[in-house]
Amino acid sequence: MYKRVLVPLDGSGRAEAILPHVEALAKAYDSTIVLLRVIEPVSVVVGPHGMDGHMYLEQVHNMERDVREYLKAKQVSLQHAGFTVEILMMHGTPTEAILLAVGDENIDLVAMASHGRSGLGTVVFGSVASGVLHRLEIPMLLIRAWSS
Repeated sequence: MYKRVLVPLDGSGRAEAILPHVEALAKAYDSTIVLLRVIEPVSVVVGPHGMDGHMYLEQVHNMERDVREYLKAKQVSLQHAGFTVEILMMHGTPTEAILLAVGDENIDLVAMASHGRSGLGTVVFGSVASGVLHRLEIPMLLIRAWSS
């Protein structure tokens, strides 16, 4: 039923709270877990002498290295527990990247944790989970995670 489960992670314990639920699903359905980390656009400050392109590229490179290491560590941990795991790193806004990954990676289920904000908090801060939920055409497992 759920052959490929996309799990967007942001490096926080809150986002990782979905993993035990995903493990149970993957075990029941023999699913492949696809871990996704989105690198959001980097803000660039331009000084009186223009932008230092080298510093910008170095910052992006360092972020990519850190994300790759994070995903690889999660992948290895889950593989040692007996799961088939793929990792995916994308650039962009989280909502758009998740929706793009769903189509590109033939995903059957998106599983993620939410901040648990509602009302004005969602309006002011936005909500990746809400944005994905309202535009997704496949099932979504969403949990409210309170830890940080």
